[in-house]
Amino acid sequence: MTNDPYPDLEIQQELASQISAGADLIQLHGLLSQCKRRGLTAEEVAHALEQLRSSVTSESDEDRVLELLDVVRGLCSPHLKLW
Repeated sequence: MTNDPYPDLEIQQELASQISAGADLIQLHGLLSQCKRRGLTAEEVAHALEQLRSSVTSESDEDRVLELLDVVRGLCSPHLKLW
């Protein structure tokens, strides 16, 4: 866990910015990897993604959030697993 009192909000903002900019899965995977290196847990990142999912406005953005949730939860190809 990080010392940031609101790590979910920071992650959520970073991910929302990248998703709205049209980042692909590999770019977003790099962002998730940075989260892990900063000491965030899979639970913290999943929570941020769940919060983000409730605020996205397009189906394609929601699909991207769901893909990222699969990666965070380990429901992905072995080469994409982080936690």
